[in-house]
Amino acid sequence: MKKRSFVLLVSVVMMGSILLGGCGATKSSLVEGKINVVTSFYPLYDFTRKIGGEHVNVINLVPAGVEPHDWAPKSTDMKNITKAEVFVYNGAGFEGWVDDFLKGLEKDSKLEAIEASRGVELIDATEEEHEEEGHEEEGENHAEEGNGHEEDGDDHGQYDPHVWVSPLSAKKLAENIKMALIKADTANEADYEANYQELIVKLDVLSEKFKAVVAKSARKDIIVSHGAFGYM
Repeated sequence: MKKRSFVLLVSVVMMGSILLGGCGATKSSLVEGKINVVTSFYPLYDFTRKIGGEHVNVINLVPAGVEPHDWAPKSTDMKNITKAEVFVYNGAGFEGWVDDFLKGLEKDSKLEAIEASRGVELIDATEEEHEEEGHEEEGENHAEEGNGHEEDGDDHGQYDPHVWVSPLSAKKLAENIKMALIKADTANEADYEANYQELIVKLDVLSEKFKAVVAKSARKDIIVSHGAFGYM
């Protein structure tokens, strides 16, 4: 592997780690006197915590080190969600259990459920698979490289749900989270807006760094262990 290709790979892994954010201490109980927000997995927890600041108590459902694709909520998790003011989930088929949960909510429930990926132009997973098959016909066996859908075991349905790994798509997720917090707590709208703008600046900087790294690389092929970077 050439030096530039190696630098590109390392840079992408580092950037992906920032957005994937699969680790870190998270809270697990409701708190009186704050807006309680339950998020389905860590990236949404991180965005919500940054935007909400001191006004929110954020509970993350999927614990560190657990694969979010296969995770399912327990009774205590369901209890936290129903008693919270806001529930943030990714959508686009990522959380297979959410639709049934939302349908089962009481009609008088005051829970504000927000699909964070709403408004993002989703990538058709079927088209991605066809593109990969085309590359294989040209001699690029992505499955052997660890970039094939069959090997990573993803089956989310029609769309690729990994919208958060792109800084530009992540900005839309952040906007949706901000609007949900403002709806639940209008008194602190100014703080939510200011925190949101700070996060947007960081995402823009990250996007420009990624573009700069890619521009310097002679090759654009990126080998990954999980087919989750289509939105980049």
